[in-house]
Parts: sequence; C-alpha cells; structure tokens
Amino acid sequence: LLPPNLTLLGLDGHRSSCLQASLYRYYYDQLQNLYPEWSPAQLEAETSKYVSLPSTDEQKPSPHNTGG
Repeated sequence: LLPPNLTLLGLDGHRSSCLQASLYRYYYDQLQNLYPEWSPAQLEAETSKYVSLPSTDEQKPSPHNTGG
C-alpha cells in the first residue's frame, strides 16, 4: 500500500500492434508536414525518439508497445 500522501496513476497499459502502428504513423505524418524537406531516414529517426516502431517479433516486442 502507498502512504496516504502518495497516489499511483497509470496512463497507459498494453497497446496492440495496430494501435502502436497508428501512433507511429500519426507522429511520422505530423513531422513530415512540419518538415517536408526531411528524408524518410530523418523522419524515422525523429519519430522513433517519441514513438516506437511496432515489432513483428513476439520475442522482442517494442518497448512502448508493452507499456515499458
């Protein structure tokens, strides 16, 4: 149990691969609109700083896909 002056807030749990892919694509598209001169590699690098690319390997899931 937590002490009376502390609370625990969970904002995100397990995300499906479909949701993770949607979040990644949304952020990628937003950056592409803001920086049309960026290459796909630059967009991928910047997007990956904030949203993990979904993994298709069940043994190595994306860290953000599992809430980690």
